[in-house]
Amino acid sequence: MKKFFIRSSCLFLLILLIVACGTSEESTGDGNSIGPIGGGESISVNGFVFDVEVEPNELFKVKMSLINETEETRQVEFSSGQKYDVFVKGAGDEVIYHYAEDKMFTQALVMETVGPGETLYFEDVWEQAELTSGEVSVEASLLIYGIDGEEIDREEFIQTITVVLE
Repeated sequence: MKKFFIRSSCLFLLILLIVACGTSEESTGDGNSIGPIGGGESISVNGFVFDVEVEPNELFKVKMSLINETEETRQVEFSSGQKYDVFVKGAGDEVIYHYAEDKMFTQALVMETVGPGETLYFEDVWEQAELTSGEVSVEASLLIYGIDGEEIDREEFIQTITVVLE
């Protein structure tokens, strides 16, 4: 009984730690917006379609989606709690913004089940006080480690979009 209590307590603390280290971004806008800028062609890999959309307003939003286009339920595996990354680069590839900078993520495998036709959504919101005008490059990537138990090339789910700010 004592072992059960100790194991249960450890499991509870581990779950609490995982939940506490999670991140989410939530915001509200004021209605003034430039329309979304798509990433061009969607990337299709292993039965999934990866799309990226950027809304460059006071709150710079990067929206990513991963659509399961197969007829089967699939498992998407991430090697940590960080499921995506976003870089905004200015002239000369100078990094102006990096989503993961100053963040902590769980160091545990994370599995997402995606049914046929279902979509996983990811969004990053950045208050772009540093940007006023000019051209920036937005690189959005999903940090997928494997699909259905098979390791994949991490470079397959990356899109880069050029945005002109006025």
